[in-house]
Amino acid sequence: MIHSPLTIFRRRPTHLVVWLAAAARIAAQDVTILKRGAHHNQVEVISTWLDEAGHTLTETNSYVQLETGLNFRNAKGEWEESKAEFAVIPGAVTAWQGQHKVSLAPNLNTAGAVQLRLPDGRLMPSHVFGLAYFDTKTGQSVLIAEVKDSDGVLVSPNELVYPDAFAEIGADVRYTYTRAGFEQDIILRERPPGPEAYGLDPATTRLEVWTEFEQPPEPQRMRRRTNALAAEEPDDEELDFGSVKIGSGRSFRLGREDESLCLVVKEWVIDDNSRRFLVEAVDVSAVAAGLEELPASKGGGAVSSPVGNRLQAIHSRPAKIRRTDREQVRIRRLDRNRDTQLLASLSRPGLVVDYLTLNTSQSNCTLASDETYFVTGAVILTGTTTFEGGTVVKLDSSAMAKLEVQGTLAWGGAPYRPVVFTAKDDNTVGEYIAGSTGNPTATYYGATGGALVMNNSSAVTLTHLRMSHQRRGLSFASGSGHTVRHAQFVRCTDAIWSNSSSMAYNVFNCLFNAVGSVLAGKDSTIAGQHLTVNVATSFNSDHTVTLNNSLLVQVTSLGSYANPNNSVNTAASGAGLFQTVTGGNHYLLAGSPYRNTGTSSIDSTLASELKAMTTEAPQVLTGTVSLDTTLAPRVARDTDKVDRGYHYLPLDYVLKQVATTVPLRLTNGVAVAVAGTHGVDLNSGGQFIGEGRAENLNRLTRWHNVQEQSVAEGNGGPMTSITGSYGSRPTLSLRFTDITALGRSGTTLLELGGSTAPFASVTLEFCQLRNVGFNFWPTDTSTETVTLRNNLFERSSVSVNHSSGSANTPLTFNAFNNLFWRGSLQTTYDLGTSNPGWTVKDNLFDGTTQTLTGTFTASVSRSNNGFTSGTANTYNGTDDQTGLSTNYQSKGAWGNRYYPATGTAPSLATLIDTGSRNRDVAGLFYFTVKTANSSKEGADPSAVVDIGNHYVGLNDAGTAPVDTDGDGIPDYVEDRDGDNDVDPGETNPAESNGVGAGTAALLVFTPLQ
Repeated sequence: MIHSPLTIFRRRPTHLVVWLAAAARIAAQDVTILKRGAHHNQVEVISTWLDEAGHTLTETNSYVQLETGLNFRNAKGEWEESKAEFAVIPGAVTAWQGQHKVSLAPNLNTAGAVQLRLPDGRLMPSHVFGLAYFDTKTGQSVLIAEVKDSDGVLVSPNELVYPDAFAEIGADVRYTYTRAGFEQDIILRERPPGPEAYGLDPATTRLEVWTEFEQPPEPQRMRRRTNALAAEEPDDEELDFGSVKIGSGRSFRLGREDESLCLVVKEWVIDDNSRRFLVEAVDVSAVAAGLEELPASKGGGAVSSPVGNRLQAIHSRPAKIRRTDREQVRIRRLDRNRDTQLLASLSRPGLVVDYLTLNTSQSNCTLASDETYFVTGAVILTGTTTFEGGTVVKLDSSAMAKLEVQGTLAWGGAPYRPVVFTAKDDNTVGEYIAGSTGNPTATYYGATGGALVMNNSSAVTLTHLRMSHQRRGLSFASGSGHTVRHAQFVRCTDAIWSNSSSMAYNVFNCLFNAVGSVLAGKDSTIAGQHLTVNVATSFNSDHTVTLNNSLLVQVTSLGSYANPNNSVNTAASGAGLFQTVTGGNHYLLAGSPYRNTGTSSIDSTLASELKAMTTEAPQVLTGTVSLDTTLAPRVARDTDKVDRGYHYLPLDYVLKQVATTVPLRLTNGVAVAVAGTHGVDLNSGGQFIGEGRAENLNRLTRWHNVQEQSVAEGNGGPMTSITGSYGSRPTLSLRFTDITALGRSGTTLLELGGSTAPFASVTLEFCQLRNVGFNFWPTDTSTETVTLRNNLFERSSVSVNHSSGSANTPLTFNAFNNLFWRGSLQTTYDLGTSNPGWTVKDNLFDGTTQTLTGTFTASVSRSNNGFTSGTANTYNGTDDQTGLSTNYQSKGAWGNRYYPATGTAPSLATLIDTGSRNRDVAGLFYFTVKTANSSKEGADPSAVVDIGNHYVGLNDAGTAPVDTDGDGIPDYVEDRDGDNDVDPGETNPAESNGVGAGTAALLVFTPLQ
C-alpha cells in the first residue's frame, strides 16, 4: 500500500513506481504485489537512488501485508482488493466487494433489514428487535424500547446510521462494514429510566439489546468467563458460525472508542417457536457513569410490564414485518453542508453497545521470523497462533491496524530474539515498507484498542517483547493470570491495557520509556517486579498494584501502589541515573545506588532468569586493533544481590567499524553486537575466532536485538567485512556460537565475500544461526575452504557460490551433520575446473529450499541426507531418506529438535545410525540426537554416525555435559576434535589431570611472593 505524501508516478494493476523526495537523495520505488491471498499480499519494493558521489544504488525489500479480508474473489475467480464501502442502490445499500457481503434495507423497522452473507456463502438475515432490562436475581424482564421506522443515512463510505430508531428512548443504530467484519452499534442518546422504575434492582439488572435472526446457520457456542457481570451470570458466549465469529463486544462513550466501560456479553437464545435471538447485555452498574452523561429520556413508559420470563416480554409484541411500500426509497448520503440539523444530532453524546462479526478463516497461523509483516487493518487470528522469536511486525497509522489473537498462543520470543511490534516508518528493524518516512516519532501507529490484543480465555505468557510507537501497545481483552516478562514499551500512548474488570496479571522486568499511561484500562490486580519507568504521564490509572525492585522516574501521576519491601524508588528526572550506549538508554551508571539493593522476594522464575541478565552497559569498540585481543565477558551478570529496575540481556561489547590485522578472539560466553556499517574489518592477517562452550555459548547479534530505541546505528551491516589487499588472507572460525538477527534484517550478518578477496577459510561448528545470511563468494585465484559442521541454520539463507568471478578459484566446500530448518541453501559450482570436490552429507533438511546449479554439479558429492515431508530433495544423493515426519523431541533449555530414540519410517528415529561416516570420523563421539541422559554417539553400539544436528551428551542428571573423570572439564572439551583419540594438545577425558579416572589429582599451590 502506498500512503501520502508520496506521489504516484506510474501505475498498473499490481505494480507501481513512486518517486520519493528525501534529504540528500531522490529515490524511485518500484512496488509490486507479487502474490495475493485472502488475508495477505506479498509485496516487493525495489528502491533506486543516487548517493552523494552520483552512484546509482539499488535495494530490494519484501514484506507481507496482513489484513483480515484484504482480498476477495471477483467474478473471474481472481483475488481483488476488498473495498470497505457501501454502494447506494434503489431500495438498499450494499457492500459486496469483500469476502462477506451485506445489504441493508432503507427502513430499519423491517424484518430481515440486515442481510449478511458469510464468506462461505450462507445467509444470516437479522433485524434489531428492541431494548430490555433483565434482573438476573429475580428473572424478571421488561421491554423498554422497540424499533420504529427510521430511514438510513450514509454518513461515511463504510458507515450507515439509522437515526432516532426507537420509539420510547432516543437512540440510533449504526452499521459499519470493514474488510474484516461487520459491526452493529446501538448508540443511546438518552438515559433510559432506571431499573428501579420498573421494580427491578439496579445492582443485579442488565441492559439488553435483542436482535432477531431469521433461519441463520446454527453457531457453535463456547462459554467464556469474563468477570464482567454479576456473580449469578458471569459468563459470555462466543458464537462460531464457521467462517465468521461473534466475539466479545464492549460498551464505550461515543468519541472515546479507545475506552471500554465493560464488555458486552452475549447469549444465543432459542424460543419454543424456534425463533433465534442474539442477546447482548451490559451490567447497568458498569455503564452507570456513561449513562449519567446523557439527558433523561423524554418518554419513560415501558413497552410492556415486567414479566417473569424474558421471552414473554418479546412474545408480547408482534413480529416484525417485511415492508414493500418503501422498497424504492433510496438511502441518502449525508450532506455535511445542508444536513446541519442531522449532523448536530449525530454529534450528541452517546453510549455505545456493540457487537462485531469477524471473519475467522485466518486460523493456525505462524508469523515467521524470516518475514517482516505490515499490518494495515484488523487481523483476527484463531486456532493456534505462533509467533517465532525474531519476528518483526510493523503497523500502519490506521486506527484499525491490530493483531488480535483468539484461541491458543505459541509464543517464541527468546533471549536475543524478541518479537518486535513497531511503526511502518521505523527503518531500524525489519524490511523497509513502501512509503516509509523513516521518522516514526511524527505520529502514533496501530489500533486504538491495541496493536497486540490478547483475547484468550486461558492465561498467556509473553516474553521478550518490544512495543514501539503504538497508540496502545498490549491489550488484554479477556482471561486472567497473564504474564509479561522481559519486555520493552517505548513511545506508546498506553503501554498495557486491561479490557475487563477483576483481571489479574504480572509485569516482570519491563521497561517503559516515553509513554502516556503505563498500566491503564479497567481495574485489575497487577504484580510488578523490576520495572523501570522513565518519562510517563501516568503509572497506575485504576488498578491494585504491588511493586518490587522498581524505578519510577519522571512520572507525572504515579497513582497508588503497594511497596511491601521498600524496594521502589522514584525520581523527578533521569539525569544522573542512566547511561546510554548505542540504542540502550537505561543502563545504570557505575556506582548506582540501585545496584545490589533489591529484595529477594520476587518470582522464582524471574529471579533465576535475572542471574543471566545485567544492568551494566556494553563497551563500544571502534578504531584499529593491533594486538592479539581476546574478548571475554566484561559486564557483570546479576548473580549477587539483585539490582533494582529493568535488566537487559548482556552485551559485553558493541563492535563498530573495528579494523584488525591480528586475531580477535571471542570466548567464555561473551556477547558481542554489531553497530555501524560493519563490526570488524579484517585486513591482512586478521582473524575472527570464536570459541564458546555448549553450556555457555558465545553470542553474536545486532544491537537492536537487545536495545530498545529506534535509532540509526547501523541496522543491517555485517559482523565481518574485508577490504584492501592481502599478504595473509583473513580467516573466520566460530565454535559453539549463537548468531541471531531480527526478521529480514539479518541477511548480511555474515557476509563472507568481497569485491577484492574472500576469506582464506571459514569454519562454523556447533553453532546456532537464526535469521542469518551466510554468503560466500570467491573472486580471486587463492585457495579457499568453507566448512559447516553440526550447525543449526534456522530460517537462514546460506549461499556458497563458485561462479562470482572469472578466475579459476580452488574452493572447497564441506557440509556435514547440519540441520537446515525453513531457510535456503544455494550451492553453485560453475567456473574453473571440477576440482576440488565438494561434499554435502549427513544433513537434515526441514522445509529448506536447496539449489544445486553450475557446470560441475557432478563434483558435489552428496549422500545420506534426510528430507522431511514436503521438502524437495534437490541434491538427489545416494542413501537419502525422504518424506520424514517432524516428530522432534524437546529437552528444555538444551534444545527442542532431538529425535525419538526408536521408531520406524517416517519417524526421525530412522536417521539414527544411518550416516555416511563413523562417529569418530565425524567428530561427534560425545554428542547425541537423543533426549536420554548420558546418551551420546560413543555409547551407541553402531559405529555409524546419526544424520543431522547433534547436541552435547549430558550427565546422568541431565544438568551438564558428560565429565567422565570429574575434573570439571567436559569430555567434549578435552577431546576437542571428538574422535575418541588423545591428540596433541588434548587431554584424556577418562583421566583426571593425567592421573587416571576416578583418582584425585595432586594439586600444588605455590604462594605468590
